[in-house]
Amino acid sequence: VILADDWGLPWTTRALVCVDDILSEGTPPHDLVILTASRKQCLDLIVTSNGLIGGADTSGAVRCSTTAGFKGLESTAVVIAGLGSLDEPTMRRTAYVAATRAKVLLAVALDGTAEPSLRRRVAHYASGVAARVGGAVERERR
Repeated sequence: VILADDWGLPWTTRALVCVDDILSEGTPPHDLVILTASRKQCLDLIVTSNGLIGGADTSGAVRCSTTAGFKGLESTAVVIAGLGSLDEPTMRRTAYVAATRAKVLLAVALDGTAEPSLRRRVAHYASGVAARVGGAVERERR
């Protein structure tokens, strides 16, 4: 799992960096799909990708689809892009469905609005793991 967490960049840029990294490691474009919450987000990625990404029905290129449109399907590599705050139950369900579409590699480039909820969820998860193994969680100091 790759988490693109350079929050200073737009989610579209972070998603395209993930795509470039995955392709540079040898994954064929047709084995990679980007999943978004909306058609508008897919269109935004297609427009900014300079021909690298096509629609869900594009053969031979990196595909972009909504998570709902890709439900029940799988891909070798999946990039989840543009999801918002994970505090919303619908976004958590969408993230779960998207994450379970990946057979081998999963990359996540969330929208900037997801940062606070993601940090809380990661801290909560780390605390739970630490409690189970008898360790402590180091918190980043600001």
